[in-house]
Amino acid sequence: MLFLELNMVKNNMKKEITQSVIWTMWWQGESNAPPTVKACIHSMRKNSGNHPVIVLDQSNYKKYVALPQYIEKKREKGVISLTHFSDIIRINLLNTYGGLWLDSTIYVNRQISEEVFEKKFYTVKMNMPNKGVSNNQWCGFLLGGTAHNVIFEKQAELLCRYWKNEDELVDYLLIDYFFYIIFNEIKQANRELDEVTEYAGNVLKMQEKMAETTYEVSDFPIFSKLNWKSSVELSNNRKLTLYQKILLDSGIVDDSQEVYCKDKKYKRKIKSALRHFRKFIDKKRIKKYGFGIQFYGLANDLLRTSNGKCAYFFAKQYQNLVLKYLGRYCGAL
Repeated sequence: MLFLELNMVKNNMKKEITQSVIWTMWWQGESNAPPTVKACIHSMRKNSGNHPVIVLDQSNYKKYVALPQYIEKKREKGVISLTHFSDIIRINLLNTYGGLWLDSTIYVNRQISEEVFEKKFYTVKMNMPNKGVSNNQWCGFLLGGTAHNVIFEKQAELLCRYWKNEDELVDYLLIDYFFYIIFNEIKQANRELDEVTEYAGNVLKMQEKMAETTYEVSDFPIFSKLNWKSSVELSNNRKLTLYQKILLDSGIVDDSQEVYCKDKKYKRKIKSALRHFRKFIDKKRIKKYGFGIQFYGLANDLLRTSNGKCAYFFAKQYQNLVLKYLGRYCGAL
């Protein structure tokens, strides 16, 4: 049945794409996007070469992807958030057409090499080990490759299986867990990941320096992951901050008058901790996933910024339990 559903999705495509596309998405429409997102989309167009940049939103995504009705209904009810609906869309786009998916908060610093579009599979792989299930060997916010690649094909299949049976996320990084399973279970997928060259630079560094004045846009690697939610200083002793330089280069005006404030950062951390604790004591989640996932999940969330041995221990225990739970949807890949 699932095979028929996936083929229905492929056969119902309304657009014929004849060249490698750069895909991105802002649900409310590009004209309604915050300044950071507008600047990022501008940078994509500026550095796309001959490749079209297609910005999906709520009014046009169905021209390119047709998803199973149970996924559409769960998105309409709020069971599937827009963030994770975007995950489903990107995987199905790449599986159907190929090309390059860039989150709408990816800033492109220079011309994208044709080699990126020629690879069977492309992502940002950094030699910066961390506690995450991806271990910085891939990034869900930047993915590319050829149509009907086994990696995207299996990911699309697993996402369909999951959401046909589930009404909530076992973990926020669901596609990373499925990628982990795919790369470890399918030799061809593992080979294609191995062939991805190590990324030159830190994809997160630009965001860390947005409020500083000593950096130029050209100081950063080709792709940088920004955060449109972060408040940044618009002026600093009459010198332009990196954020202002990015907006200036893109011809974007930010009239929000947001000011970078450490207090806001701490308030967000407190809210995040409370959210994680509420999730931990959720009786429905405890019954569904077991106390282990809940306990180690809370510890992992609270120790997210720590790199100590204890943090790594809790992260590994949690990941193993999540992978075990997701095994029910993987079968014989």
